[in-house]
Amino acid sequence: MRLRAVVVDDEPLARKRLRRLLAEYPEMEVAGEAADGIQACRVIDELKPDVVFLDVEMPGPSGFEVLANLHHRPRIVMVTAHDEFAVRAFEEQALDFLLKPVEPARLARTLARLQEPATQHPVNGRDEFQRLLEAVARTPGHVVSPCAAGLR
Repeated sequence: MRLRAVVVDDEPLARKRLRRLLAEYPEMEVAGEAADGIQACRVIDELKPDVVFLDVEMPGPSGFEVLANLHHRPRIVMVTAHDEFAVRAFEEQALDFLLKPVEPARLARTLARLQEPATQHPVNGRDEFQRLLEAVARTPGHVVSPCAAGLR
């Protein structure tokens, strides 16, 4: 199944790199892009993509604020240079979390997950959160620490 994507990042080189990486996958079509949170809301609601690769920190509304204001809610892959946003991304029901610079092998795993039937209709709740957190923990160079107050 061919997926339509929107790439949102305030850094032109980061957008260009991600577009170039996505172009290597015939199942992906970059339908649009945005350089800030305001453009992102407009482009996502206009194009109604299947997936959005969404930067967290950018001018105007942050990636999390964009999520809160969308009328159309596609699958979301958060993309950022700051790994401390991972837990919040999954709490916001992001499908995945990519660190910049995006590694081709890591992107390949994300794109494979996008093709899985279970990701066609995101599942909310504890099981989904735990599965996504475990995916982050398996990413080389990342450590997930348990906390005293978990999901209930």
